[in-house]
Formats: sequence, C-alpha cells, structure tokens
Amino acid sequence: MARGKDFTGRFFALRARAPSSEHEFNQLCTELAIQDSLTPPKSPHTNGILSCFKGRISGVLKTNRFDSALDVDQTLMRCVHLYNTQMSQTALRSRTLMHAMKDWQKSHPHIFIKSPRNHAGCYS
Repeated sequence: MARGKDFTGRFFALRARAPSSEHEFNQLCTELAIQDSLTPPKSPHTNGILSCFKGRISGVLKTNRFDSALDVDQTLMRCVHLYNTQMSQTALRSRTLMHAMKDWQKSHPHIFIKSPRNHAGCYS
C-alpha cells in the first residue's frame, strides 16, 4: 500500500492534472503483477501498521554494518520473510501476515492474481 506522490500518479492534492498510472512505481507494480492499493486518507490504524513495519526495517538498517548492496538486499529479504511468516500481528487476531493472506485468498479468490507464497521477493 502506498499513499503519496512518491509512489503514485493516481491523485494530486492540487488537482493540477488528471490522475494517471504512468508513475514509475505504478508501472513497476504492473510489470511485476503486484496489486498496489492506496491507503484511505485519515486512516491512522492502517498508517500505524505501515509505520511500525517501516520502523522495524529502519532499525535493522541502522544497527547493522553491510559489506555490499547484495548484503543489504539479502538482509532485507530475510527481514521481510520473518515479518511475513513468523511475527504474529495483533491487528490480524494474532496471526502472521502470510496466514491472514492465505485465509483472505480462500474467502476472496477473485481478487488474487497469484496465490500467496511463503517466500519474500518477486515472482518471476
């Protein structure tokens, strides 16, 4: 989920131009078959979940020394994997994100392009 002009061209506060999906981030999501969605305005619960995740990743980046860009990439992929598959979330009734996604896919299969998988990274 993204909300901000850094990640989308689908809205503009000043209405200076029409919304579009031509932003680089939107194009990359389309290319990788990632369904991007915007968080609703004034949604502190959703924004809090995202801020918590960003804080955890920021903490990892600040407390580790990396030898290369590959080392950073591998560390981030491990963090995302652990966050998605091992850390239960109160907002998800003490389930992991992956467990919640699999349950959601069972009850709403029409909105999924691909089935959720237990590994981080892009599908190729």
